[in-house]
Amino acid sequence: MSSPHPVHQPLDVKLDYVTFRMDVVNELAKSVASTVYEKEVGLSLRDLRLMRFIATQPGLTVTQLIEQTHLEKTLTSKAVADLVRRGLVVRAIGETDARQTNLFVTKEGARRVKVADTLGRQMETRMMSVISESDAEVFRRCLEALYAVHRDTQKINELYQPPWADDSTGRPHFKSAKEQA
Repeated sequence: MSSPHPVHQPLDVKLDYVTFRMDVVNELAKSVASTVYEKEVGLSLRDLRLMRFIATQPGLTVTQLIEQTHLEKTLTSKAVADLVRRGLVVRAIGETDARQTNLFVTKEGARRVKVADTLGRQMETRMMSVISESDAEVFRRCLEALYAVHRDTQKINELYQPPWADDSTGRPHFKSAKEQA
């Protein structure tokens, strides 16, 4: 059995993927914002995301909330239960379908969402102040375009389809541009 041979020379591979950079900026910004929100309104970013959607769409169902917030079902259910326990959200049996639960913020929940919204707008303005207004507008349009394509399951599957296929040997191979066309 041969022993592994360490590679001593650095590999020339891409490190600045857009998704990586977006993730890092997002995580750093969320960390700062989370500290502010926890201190000022006593809510986590996840709780605020849920409450913002509930506050802007009174009567939202849990299923709709999960779809719109892009949060995991179990985490969402636990967070909603905690918000109800804390008196910030109420559940009501659906008027049109008793099998569904509709969600509403309480007066205290609405107050906290409004305070958080003011803080969030201020933090976003400060964050975006490092780029020009015209660059900020281009950035928003680019984000919206990326968001739109990622919401379309068919388009996103085609976009990310690996450019390889099994050849007659059963081994994967990289398709040429001609084969992909």
